[in-house]
Amino acid sequence: MTEQMKHMLVGAKGAAKRLATMDGATRDGILTDFANELLKNADYILEENAKDVAAAREKLGEVMVDRLKLTKQRIEGM
Repeated sequence: MTEQMKHMLVGAKGAAKRLATMDGATRDGILTDFANELLKNADYILEENAKDVAAAREKLGEVMVDRLKLTKQRIEGM
């Protein structure tokens, strides 16, 4: 695991703790904003994911690759 990945994971863990202690309305607003950003950037996310999936095919089995592959439906489900 790279240092950048470790940094991102620590940040995500801290964000999860902060979200857990917020009042419901604030938390819902933040999560709604996050969901809207995911949808707004879906095309870019799918393009970058396609690169990751192509690289993963060289190293992982098809079942694992399928778990990594995003679709518009999977993004909407997030």
